[in-house]
Amino acid sequence: MAIFGVIDELLLKTGVQCEDIGILITVFCGYNIMPSVSSVIVKRYNLRHDIRTYNVTGMGCTAGLVALGLVQNLLKVHDNSCALVVTSESTTANVYKGNDRSKLLSNCIFRVGAVALLLSNKPSDLNTSKYELIHTVRSQTSDDDRSYNCIFMEEDDEGHRGVTINKDLLYAAIKTIRLNISTVAPFVLPLSEKFRYLVNLISTKSKVGPYSPNFSKSIDHFFPHVGGKPVLDDLQNKLGFSDEQMEASRMTLYRIGNTSSSSIWYEVAYAEAKGRVKKGDALWQIAFGSGFKCNSVIWKAIRSVNRDEMNPWRDEIHEFPVDVSDIEVIPDLFVASK
Repeated sequence: MAIFGVIDELLLKTGVQCEDIGILITVFCGYNIMPSVSSVIVKRYNLRHDIRTYNVTGMGCTAGLVALGLVQNLLKVHDNSCALVVTSESTTANVYKGNDRSKLLSNCIFRVGAVALLLSNKPSDLNTSKYELIHTVRSQTSDDDRSYNCIFMEEDDEGHRGVTINKDLLYAAIKTIRLNISTVAPFVLPLSEKFRYLVNLISTKSKVGPYSPNFSKSIDHFFPHVGGKPVLDDLQNKLGFSDEQMEASRMTLYRIGNTSSSSIWYEVAYAEAKGRVKKGDALWQIAFGSGFKCNSVIWKAIRSVNRDEMNPWRDEIHEFPVDVSDIEVIPDLFVASK
């Protein structure tokens, strides 16, 4: 399995011993086995008997950030602890074998990927860590029927199980992302941007156009989920990020593809391989998925991060970026909403 490779590399790179890991969280969108994946990992690496294990499933491409919020809360109550988060997806387990066009899209857009990361609240780990977890923000619009039904696992008329993706996906994504961004904004925007927004809000009676805060003034690196080119285009236009700040997401979509909840970590690895992450930089990861849910995580770089030998981009980073302006989006396979 891909997860064993990334765990092996992580333990080798960090020097963390298996007996030091007190929390384990595994993340899969639609893959569920018994015993659980976390149990498989505990057995393979002979992890300690009192380890706290959790499996996050069925929460879409944003599940990896959901897991980080869970880790953040666990580390607040368990002192001197180290948590291992493993996120991946199995494309073969959920291959749709029928002829319903709305369910064929998921067969086309997903690829296999895996990521493992360690989070710690041990003071001794501060000097060797890359990032500090600052904020986690969760939003969802499951109370809205259009959002709830836009991505739905169900059987077709012939009994083949698959994931239906309908035309309300863009509606749900925009609505939920906006809700999440409005919650993130007070945590990250500088006072100057907050003031402009307040003035604009007061001036709405004078028919002044809505003001869109410029997040690039407070965020150095932006890593949105690679759900598709139209979504990336819309986020860049609305939030004011430059082409270079969007480069990691676009190149990940082009080269790696949509690997579900692990995609945003390939984006971070791209920025690291380019040597762009410097001490004190603010990083914003945002991902969205079925439900409909959207989650954001804000990090601060503790030190400058350079390319290392275990970076997944190490053998080809010199070939990027490439021009993707003429790449066409996937043809419309959606069906009408329920």
